[in-house]
Amino acid sequence: MGVCDTAIFADVKKMLLRKPKTFVYWMTLTTHFPYAEQDIHNSRLDCQQYGLNQGSKSCRNNVLHAQFFDQLAQWVSDPQMKGVEVVIIGDHMPPMFDVAEQNTVYNEHTVSWLHFKIK
Repeated sequence: MGVCDTAIFADVKKMLLRKPKTFVYWMTLTTHFPYAEQDIHNSRLDCQQYGLNQGSKSCRNNVLHAQFFDQLAQWVSDPQMKGVEVVIIGDHMPPMFDVAEQNTVYNEHTVSWLHFKIK
């Protein structure tokens, strides 16, 4: 239990815009195990389209990530964010109690990352 990632975007934006060359380290919470259903506010991702069982932990994990990236897309489209450099790095593969599901959906030797500068 904690603050949903969707509630933190506005605070991070304020910190970044407060003064030039600000560094903010933000560790997400919502997109971490146990992938709580109550944190899902945007269910646009069709898990079955990607071979994930509807209602599974891997489905909820991916729905929460889609929700995060949808909000990030809105956030970076704000002209005030011009020039902000964004680095998103996973620190581990998504953990699950169901190891068979985890190994079917995720590669234990791969950690995703994304880097871009807002123009």
